[in-house]
Amino acid sequence: MSKDFSSWVGNTSETTQILDSVHAHKIARALDVDAPMEGEALPHLWHWCFFNQMAPYEHTRKDGHEITGGFLPPLEGTNRMWAGGDVEFLKPLIVGKEATRKSRVSDIKIKEGTTGKLTFVSVEHEILQEGEVAVRELQNIVYREPTPPKLHGKEHTGKGAWSTEILPTPTMLFRYSAVTANSHRIHYDVPYATKEEGYPDLVVHGPLTATFVVQGFEQTHPEVRVSRYKYRGVRPIICNIPYRVGGDFELPTEGGSVTSVCWAEQDGVLAHEGMITYESR
Repeated sequence: MSKDFSSWVGNTSETTQILDSVHAHKIARALDVDAPMEGEALPHLWHWCFFNQMAPYEHTRKDGHEITGGFLPPLEGTNRMWAGGDVEFLKPLIVGKEATRKSRVSDIKIKEGTTGKLTFVSVEHEILQEGEVAVRELQNIVYREPTPPKLHGKEHTGKGAWSTEILPTPTMLFRYSAVTANSHRIHYDVPYATKEEGYPDLVVHGPLTATFVVQGFEQTHPEVRVSRYKYRGVRPIICNIPYRVGGDFELPTEGGSVTSVCWAEQDGVLAHEGMITYESR
């Protein structure tokens, strides 16, 4: 019989902090790009590296995540993954200024999948700066029963209009875990990732891949401004094996917007897919 988590729907949380340039510099080193200066715009999706709280050790699960049952429903004995999301970029977040993230559990669904019971938790976020909403986001988290991870998937053969190759290394994953305050052990603890959760090696963070997709798109197409990214993880991306991010592109008409397909693939298998919306600058 499925548990009733309806009382967790509507839970809220609020966190305020300065988007400081010192932390932005650390994020830049994790992503191997130039850091924004104070007063400049925070690059898209870097907000994931802020507003993250570390739980006391006694409130931490074996996998490194915080014990659930507070803001999120009690789902102990499950494996957690960031399944996907939908992010709208309404105005730039400015480095050096204070910002507030307001979060709300908007939906909880329980489904039967090929690997067992899956619990999907949807969380709405708004990030405000100087009283105005700069980022609006829907984050989808999935909790699954401890079964072997699904590593096979749909073959990906498309080249796209642009693509970038990435070699995920243990150092990269450790740095991204550090700047996001993410203590999930599948990203830095090889014995845990392989022996406890059944992966062949460390696992690349889903948000890191999404960041590389948007970053690669923007580096290739500086003439447009990204306003939205909707995405989902399809299968895990494994450390120490190169993978590609890429997608389609169509030049927007003046005053109009375009939505194009983006993806990440590893060893010819689709691992991440998304839709990126953009306008001319």
